[in-house]
Amino acid sequence: MHISYLDQYLDLDSVVHRLDGRAKLLATIAFVLACTLTPAGRWAAFAALALLWVVIVALVRVPHGLLLRRGLVALPFALAAITLLFTRPGVPWWTLAIGPWHLSISDAGVIAFVSVMLKSWLSVLMALLLTATTSYPALMQALRQVGTPTLLVAIISFLYRYLFVLADEAQRLLRAREARSARPAGVRAGGSIAWRTATQLAVDAAVGYYGGMIAEFAAENPKCPVMLHFGEKDQSIPKAHIETVNRHHPNLPIHVYPADHGFNCDDRKQYDPEAAKLARERTLAFFRNHVG
Repeated sequence: MHISYLDQYLDLDSVVHRLDGRAKLLATIAFVLACTLTPAGRWAAFAALALLWVVIVALVRVPHGLLLRRGLVALPFALAAITLLFTRPGVPWWTLAIGPWHLSISDAGVIAFVSVMLKSWLSVLMALLLTATTSYPALMQALRQVGTPTLLVAIISFLYRYLFVLADEAQRLLRAREARSARPAGVRAGGSIAWRTATQLAVDAAVGYYGGMIAEFAAENPKCPVMLHFGEKDQSIPKAHIETVNRHHPNLPIHVYPADHGFNCDDRKQYDPEAAKLARERTLAFFRNHVG
């Protein structure tokens, strides 16, 4: 999903699109107020409000299904009103016995709950229709023109802008993670690059240092000779992980050093010169034997 998905505006040519932003904003507020003030159980009024929304959508030529799917995001929040089913007095429809407690769903509770769900959903659908027919700059201008405090408009503008910044940064992080993770297409896993390379690609040999995800893919068979190095003080890689790899590949050379994670990196405080020297000697000898 691209970050442009956050922008709900649909650049179409319709009567509603050409209306002044203030008119659309005030009409949306009036619609939401009408939904909110409609008494519970007035199904004809709710049907009229829904019909009004359908007519406007038809004028806009926005796909109904698109707005309906986006409107579903409000339903989980509206479910907070589920307690109405059990707290409104009325004729019991159904009773659930839980030990000494009895929960009864009343007819009045059902009416109140369904009414809240309809009010919430219709209000969100109309707000989505507003954002689909009004560009964000036009919407901010309309807010200022109807007298919304300048500070509040500025906060909303910054919030909207930084939603894109954060989403873009998140996508950069995901791309960087995928670039660092050796994995075949379609497999949802990261892992130690050396091990995944040895099991998925045609290479002459591979050596892995303290690969924290190797145990997750221990059942995979390397296509080339592999040597692994671990640190027994490494808290991020339990001993059981090393034993898992050894159980699947008993003939695989696995060396465990009295050192911590990152013992081979001289930029880390965990750097262990003796372990690094021994691991380097073993690695070079391993490559000489298998690569030349």
